[in-house]
Amino acid sequence: MDKNVFVPTAVVLDSQFNVASTYPSSEFKLLEERGLKGSRLGAELNLTPAMNQDYIYLLIYTTQQDLAKTTMMPHPAKTYAKATGKQPPAINDIEVAHSLKGQIHINVTGSNGTKFIGLPTEIFSSNKAATPAAKTAIPLPIKENPVAVKTAVDKDTEAYFNQAVMKAIKAKDINKAMNLVNEAEKLGLTSPRQIFLKNVSSN
Repeated sequence: MDKNVFVPTAVVLDSQFNVASTYPSSEFKLLEERGLKGSRLGAELNLTPAMNQDYIYLLIYTTQQDLAKTTMMPHPAKTYAKATGKQPPAINDIEVAHSLKGQIHINVTGSNGTKFIGLPTEIFSSNKAATPAAKTAIPLPIKENPVAVKTAVDKDTEAYFNQAVMKAIKAKDINKAMNLVNEAEKLGLTSPRQIFLKNVSSN
């Protein structure tokens, strides 16, 4: 980060290019200079693609509203003093203008998250993105991760799997229903299996 900074807004799209989640610029926090990494804005997106999502897309842009603003950055002398264990000097921070251009660094891991991408719109409503001024779309390949997720899953997600299991059973697609049950259990959900056993045994 030099004389200006690119302030991002991020939108996550499913494989059909439907908006699944929006991360406004307020989600990107200032990360002070550390080691070889300069001061920058960063955020962590915890995403889990739904079934049949071979790709999801990440759209990154800045808005006209953010371009009109500035960001206060710590003076390099203060950052250096902190890094060397010294008392930071009593000098003013630097006001940095926002720019249309900037470097974007993305790190992708195989860990699952609690934000699901690609679920039906009648189950999840998505936020509308702000009007973009500059943007770039980046496809993110999906990596399989057999490790069960231990984080809490919201009720809408559980309702989605329950409905999807019922729909598959009614269509007599038992393999699909079983796959849905297995995916649900990776997320710590138990009700889809109960629904599966109850309805399969009654048919």
